[in-house]
Amino acid sequence: MTQPLGLSIGHKSPHAVVRVAPRGQLCEVTRHGYAGRRSSYGRRGTVSGFSRRSRSRLLKTCASMDADQLRAGLFVTLTYPSTWPSDASTWKRDLDVFGKVLRRKCGAASALWKLEFQKRGAPHFHLLMVGVPFIAHWWLARTWWRIVGSGLPEHLAAGTQVDRVRRARDVVAYAGKYLGKVQTADAGACVGRYWGVIGRKHLPVHTLERRVSRSTGASVARVLRKIGCRTAGDRRHSRYRASWRIIDGHLAQRLADWSGTLD
Repeated sequence: MTQPLGLSIGHKSPHAVVRVAPRGQLCEVTRHGYAGRRSSYGRRGTVSGFSRRSRSRLLKTCASMDADQLRAGLFVTLTYPSTWPSDASTWKRDLDVFGKVLRRKCGAASALWKLEFQKRGAPHFHLLMVGVPFIAHWWLARTWWRIVGSGLPEHLAAGTQVDRVRRARDVVAYAGKYLGKVQTADAGACVGRYWGVIGRKHLPVHTLERRVSRSTGASVARVLRKIGCRTAGDRRHSRYRASWRIIDGHLAQRLADWSGTLD
């Protein structure tokens, strides 16, 4: 069988990368290098749901954020009224307009957003907002009410919620409970992306990478899988197989430094 022509990747030596967020709560091991020839390359298709891989990317982004800035962050919810537009592009337009208004009010503002559906089927957005020292609820409610254009007084009173982040680890719990739900209500059609970033250049993400051998990367991955297991039996029977963990940034930095001693 004739192999298709293409660029050779045989010169890339297999290796692993240990990525940590010393100011956050992430430690991840990824493998790189030659992994066999691919006969075809496909484009990313239409987003039809919130997959587990997408959830992992969202949680990793949350865990990579600076814990000090997260403690001054805000949890925000934006909800639609009893009647709402059926076109998903309208929801994204409303969110985009809200993001522009927010950045005009607070130039260094950024936020992670996640689309969810209530039991009644109405879409609403959960936001983890940073770079905003304070936001008045009346301003938030009136701004979203004006963008949506419902004109309903009950929507003005109950269409938004805002609460302050108490502890940095609350963000992970919030992300897992609200931002990280894999199952969503049936929207009736593809709605595009289920999560994203507002003001990406201001998002307080700080990570460090260390290139190591593949065997060293495997050793670090085994340690990550054992973290949280109290006994040897728990470690043997653990079903956790992912190569990343949400852990304290100081411990993540120690693992990265330890990986440098194994090569």
